[in-house]
Amino acid sequence: MNRLRALVVEDNELARDMIAKMFAMAGHEMVAHCTGLDDTLETYRKLKPDLVTLDLSLGEGVDGLKVLKGILAADPKAKVVILSANIQKDARERLLQAGAKGFLTKPFTIKDFTTLIEQVGSL
Repeated sequence: MNRLRALVVEDNELARDMIAKMFAMAGHEMVAHCTGLDDTLETYRKLKPDLVTLDLSLGEGVDGLKVLKGILAADPKAKVVILSANIQKDARERLLQAGAKGFLTKPFTIKDFTTLIEQVGSL
């Protein structure tokens, strides 16, 4: 698999650092991180990453579903993976219908993370 360039949308610094380390351990690279809607869309357009990881619970009332829809409006082929602690079954369905390519419920293992990003990265 080619080295993936990822944008990480996560407002928790510890979680963001952990995700960056997991990308590096899997031979991939976090090229940027964002915490809100506008900076995410601007960064996505500028960097055109191969993959986006998105936390649904972003600070300051930022709605992860809006971020997902915004990315997909900018690029319908975007590969967005949801990494969140609070995904109920109905939320999963809404996110899949909105265009998410996969989910991991926090906390997750490096093995689960690597498996998911490489599956989505090869789509």
